[in-house]
Amino acid sequence: MVDIYKTDNRILSKLGSIEEGCWINMVNPTSSELSLISGYFDIDADDLATALDDVTPEEYADMHDLKRDTVYKRLQRAKKKYLKFL
Repeated sequence: MVDIYKTDNRILSKLGSIEEGCWINMVNPTSSELSLISGYFDIDADDLATALDDVTPEEYADMHDLKRDTVYKRLQRAKKKYLKFL
């Protein structure tokens, strides 16, 4: 599920589309929702999914047979790209 919100004059409103200054809340997003958001922000879908997982980076690395620094790099790339839009 993906919900988009924006605060204007201290009032939180739910939006129907992404716009500048919005907040995107993702809970168990579908693959198509992940694809939409990753495409809009030019964030690799795997990086975005890594940031959304409800596990620690260490657990994710172990589950997916990755080096732990690879997971941290994915998280940092996703965060860096997202922060460009704020």
